[in-house]
Amino acid sequence: MQIIFNHKFGTHRKSSIVLSYPELINVAEHETDSALEQGWLITAKNGQDVWYQSRSTRTRLDSTNYDLLDNYKILEQPYPLDLLDHIYDQFCYHKNYVKYFEVGDFLSRDIVMSYYAGNTMTAWTKLRKYSMSAIESTLFVWDYKDPQSHLGINGLNHEIAWAKAQGYEYFYMGSGYEKNSIYKSDIDGFEWWTGSAWSQDCDQYIWLCRRDSIVGSNAQLHTALASLQHDCNIP
Repeated sequence: MQIIFNHKFGTHRKSSIVLSYPELINVAEHETDSALEQGWLITAKNGQDVWYQSRSTRTRLDSTNYDLLDNYKILEQPYPLDLLDHIYDQFCYHKNYVKYFEVGDFLSRDIVMSYYAGNTMTAWTKLRKYSMSAIESTLFVWDYKDPQSHLGINGLNHEIAWAKAQGYEYFYMGSGYEKNSIYKSDIDGFEWWTGSAWSQDCDQYIWLCRRDSIVGSNAQLHTALASLQHDCNIP
């Protein structure tokens, strides 16, 4: 495997900012777990695997003891794309998110798990198989028609229990950025990628996520990057 960089943006006249995206290429099947261990995850672009680097999060499944839900099933292809897309639209509307994922852009390694209220599908998740020991939850969407069910966190706990029952060692939870990723630190066995090592320091992770959410300008970005200490003014 080989690391390459896509240099997207840079300034040096009024401020010094360089935006470069590292990408991992030529990853052989036997190198998959090694790539994961070094903080890399896969996203889908035009139906192809693209490895990217981020503040990845995961849990060691032998540290967890969650329960399975009984209102789920694994979908078989062809997937009901219109229904999946409708639930995704409702999710984005409720969260005030920009719709960044095109439903139907699945990799061959992906599993779609759906959740139901009676006979009605109310949520679904996309799980990405990496190896015999690692799987990732890359997307969870929910229509929020019954918020008191707390299906978001209950679904995550269920998926962790399901992955453990399937014999996986690690369950990855995607990137950990901004305050809406803090909940991941409550998962038993939680670890996050610092860029050089896996850490169990939840306080530092939470501080970083909170700091992410207050950066809204180049000046704030410079201040954030210059500070390696906790700032008591961060909410």
